[in-house]
Amino acid sequence: MHGGANFAGAEGPMPFEPATFAEFATGPDKPLSPYDPADAIYTAAAMLCASGARGGTASGIETAVFAYNHADWYVSEVMKQAGRVRRPGQRQRRRTAVKFALAQRGKPYVLGRGPP
Repeated sequence: MHGGANFAGAEGPMPFEPATFAEFATGPDKPLSPYDPADAIYTAAAMLCASGARGGTASGIETAVFAYNHADWYVSEVMKQAGRVRRPGQRQRRRTAVKFALAQRGKPYVLGRGPP
């Protein structure tokens, strides 16, 4: 998918509003797109770091996630999921997830369709 937006006007796999993407867009010297997963990931990282996550503290990360999505339920869900990933014994699950994600490179991404 290379176009379209949700009900709030957010675009791409990391749903960015156009102004937010333009403010934080970062990546290689090429035209950047909120629909390009790599561009969206680097831009999300830049935005989260600028919004408080740079130090890696739980409160800084919560502040950054709230800057991305101003909903307390969303921040709680993200922090809960992050806690699951950080638990001891999760190393193999993380490796499996990363291996799967890397295997998806080059495959077309269709927002909101098909299997997760």
